[in-house]
Amino acid sequence: MNSHKLACALLACTLSATAQAAQMNRSFHHLAGNAWVVDLTVVADGDPADLRGFTTYFADGLFADLTLLASPAQWDSLVIQTDTVLASAGYLDAFIIGGLGLAAGQSQGGFSVRFSYLGSGSPGELSFDIVDANYQVLYSGLTAPAAVVPEPATLVLGLFGGALLLGFVRRARHLPGAAVTTGFPA
Repeated sequence: MNSHKLACALLACTLSATAQAAQMNRSFHHLAGNAWVVDLTVVADGDPADLRGFTTYFADGLFADLTLLASPAQWDSLVIQTDTVLASAGYLDAFIIGGLGLAAGQSQGGFSVRFSYLGSGSPGELSFDIVDANYQVLYSGLTAPAAVVPEPATLVLGLFGGALLLGFVRRARHLPGAAVTTGFPA
């Protein structure tokens, strides 16, 4: 088995091992003191076929004073406070109203919750559940940091560098006496 086929097989195994029903991305913004805001985006991968709702949990003892700042118009969202007496987490519960849910590859942002962070440093992962139309939990996971989108100049510079490197390799292959090996056929 050549190295190219082996690399493709390893990539396929890695991608299949990390598949999940949905992903919840988070972005924290520090306001002042212990006041923070988290912006949430849910991303569907097609299992379930249409994502209808989710619950994001805010751990008791680390979060307080939860306030829903924003929610997309077609979503019914509510925030429940943490309860220190019952040692119960607070949560954001969101469910799409009517119509279809999110299909594979679709995402929905616009969920913002303000809170007081009682821990040290900055907030981290939040637990979440994905639910179906009957509120049955289909998947549970942890939020991930929102993806960093490279600035256009960085992207152009990376593409230019790759094209330049490819040009050098092609030119070196055509020089007499050059010994350039890349593992790919000429």
